[in-house]
Amino acid sequence: METRGPPGGGGGVRDKIDEYAGCAWSRSTPAFVTPSCGSVVVRLLYSQMKRAAAARFAPEVEMIIAEHGKPRCRILLGTRPAWLERHAAEELQRYLARMANALIPVEVEPVVSGPVLAIGRPERNPFVARAIASGAVGAPPSEESDGFVIQTVEIADAESLVIAGSSDRGTLYGVYWLLEEVLGVGFFRDGERVPNLTTLELPPLSISERPHFPERHEGNGCVFTYSASSWGVDEWKRELDWKSKRRFNTTWPFDVAHDLLP
Repeated sequence: METRGPPGGGGGVRDKIDEYAGCAWSRSTPAFVTPSCGSVVVRLLYSQMKRAAAARFAPEVEMIIAEHGKPRCRILLGTRPAWLERHAAEELQRYLARMANALIPVEVEPVVSGPVLAIGRPERNPFVARAIASGAVGAPPSEESDGFVIQTVEIADAESLVIAGSSDRGTLYGVYWLLEEVLGVGFFRDGERVPNLTTLELPPLSISERPHFPERHEGNGCVFTYSASSWGVDEWKRELDWKSKRRFNTTWPFDVAHDLLP
């Protein structure tokens, strides 16, 4: 199997962390992943980069999210969304507003007509359930996986997008994946990169992803001992927020508290 070094000869701490996060995930197309990512970027990351770039520069654009500061669609939740689904919708709304200077409204079922960004599990969002039942959208991976699907659908002559997780956390991961891989938002430990666009648009998408590993984290005892042990609430909020955007699901010291506490 072919492996390659980091693009551009990178090797910084942030590159290694982001590299590890990428190695823990797989899309539905075949790709080689090694359990010990070490200092290499495996083929999976190159396929991700190629497909994301192809999506961003697709010549035919099917769905316009916002244009010249005005929303052209709505974010759609079910009537009883879980708190994490609502958080996913709010995160999507917040970043889209930063990108296009347009506040995309968040609404709940039913929506009569028009394009929507439908978010949530089929159990809670009837729009998502109907799209899956009709065969327009594939079912998310198994519930234990934190996977998700992102699928363009056409309903009532309007292009819409479904972001459905196999778990509530998977739905949030799907939102972050869309923002990063398709819309070009960068999530880094030392800050974020959010593009500024006059027209915010999406190409046709058909994505299914699941993690290779049930537990995904980074960090070690030294990190906790020398820095995190003195963190307050704000520092932990920033840390956990960044970890969720990198699709980690465990963190120091919570996953190893039995080793650290009497």
